[in-house]
Amino acid sequence: RVYVYVASYDPLRIYVFQDGLVRFDTCMYKSASKHISNRFIHLTNYSVNKKNNEYMANSDEAVQQGHKWRLKAFWRYLRESRVDSERVWESTIDVVVKTIIASESNVNHNIKSLVRRRSCVHELF
Repeated sequence: RVYVYVASYDPLRIYVFQDGLVRFDTCMYKSASKHISNRFIHLTNYSVNKKNNEYMANSDEAVQQGHKWRLKAFWRYLRESRVDSERVWESTIDVVVKTIIASESNVNHNIKSLVRRRSCVHELF
């Protein structure tokens, strides 16, 4: 989970918080069709995975344990695994920006037609 604040659409101003959450499935992924209904393989939602006996709570999200980590702990894990975490972060930012740009014309249209004071429009994604 990456937190994004769009301060303005016109001009476009996007802020991305450098921390967030990483959630992991409680079961290893298997592509065989017999596993298609196993929610623990396909979903990372806490409300789903907490029901799995394999779920491991994490008392400190800053460490690399359990099924929910802080994003900063994940970056540290990637660096320790010799993965270029900067490149992964840059790719993440690229997806965020492109996603916001893809919605820009619709959001701008709605802001201009439905909102009296643009300074009062704020969204957190």
